[in-house]
Amino acid sequence: VYASTRKAVEEVGRELKRAGLRVTTYHAGMTDAVRDRAQEEFMNGRTQIIVATNAFGMGIDKRDIRFVAHYQMPGSIEAYYQEIGRAGRDGLTSTCVLLFNYADKNTHDFFIEGSYPDLPLIKDVYDALVKTGRQKLELPASRIAELAGHRNEMAIQSALYLLERAGHIERTASPRAENGRRQARTIVMRDASAAVPLRVDARQVSGRADLERRKLRELIEFCYTENCYRAHILDYFGDRHHSRECGTCGNCQPAEMPVHPSAP
Repeated sequence: VYASTRKAVEEVGRELKRAGLRVTTYHAGMTDAVRDRAQEEFMNGRTQIIVATNAFGMGIDKRDIRFVAHYQMPGSIEAYYQEIGRAGRDGLTSTCVLLFNYADKNTHDFFIEGSYPDLPLIKDVYDALVKTGRQKLELPASRIAELAGHRNEMAIQSALYLLERAGHIERTASPRAENGRRQARTIVMRDASAAVPLRVDARQVSGRADLERRKLRELIEFCYTENCYRAHILDYFGDRHHSRECGTCGNCQPAEMPVHPSAP
């Protein structure tokens, strides 16, 4: 079961456990040891279900996965196609379900903003570092966000990465605490004086953000289509040599939704 956020992973995991299922969870906020154990339990069949963000999946080749569900829509058709491709690798019938709510777009907009910050935000982060007057800093992203006047810590991390690539700062590797979690990285200011303008390629960053927004729009169009889902995906990837109806997807052969006894 894929979910877009760590919070959703934990919530869905708890609900499935309450239903009496053997469930484990997986996301980037867990320690390496906990994630490794969760993956091993799922691969060995000791747990029925794994609820995870897209941090889970690379290199996974479990042949007998019968069901892949997306609790929230992914960010692109590429991601969706890759993730549902983990079902039925042994050639037997499997089911994939995508639960769509347009409000989930807000989560992906947040991720895009966080991954590809605009130049004003990057400049605010740089100015905040310069104003400390220190050549070497050990500040968590939450504190830098506070100093820069921004709330999206993911965008702060991305801005630091871009500043490092541009040569304005240098960061040491993140040390690990005893609990296995990463600690704040040391930031070294490399400019002798405040750089004006910054050497960050803002157009490249903006172009990547526009591309991710376009991919998100295409995924939303896929969710709304009334035509064959398989044909839609194949068209997206440029394959025109296929049947217009697969006969097995939710649009070609819509399942009857159960009706609650109290429903009219």
